[in-house]
Amino acid sequence: MEELVECINNKNIPNEIPISKHPKLNTPYTVIEAVKCKMQGGILGFKLAEIELGMDTFPYLYWDASRFRLLNNPLNIEKIEKNELIEII
Repeated sequence: MEELVECINNKNIPNEIPISKHPKLNTPYTVIEAVKCKMQGGILGFKLAEIELGMDTFPYLYWDASRFRLLNNPLNIEKIEKNELIEII
């Protein structure tokens, strides 16, 4: 899965994520993975090609999808929920 999104909200990012890894407002990013984040109530989370979140930002491994808007094709949420989402704890 690769979708282009644009950051529409870069406010109130957790302190555990360094400023150098914050998404920039109105900047495009490539979604390389989408997951349903169980610990956050099942919100949709995005992994971005351009910003690597990992053990240095744990427990924050995915960006809340509501921080972004789609740029290219409409995201087929039904397809993702059935086939491509990984539920994480």
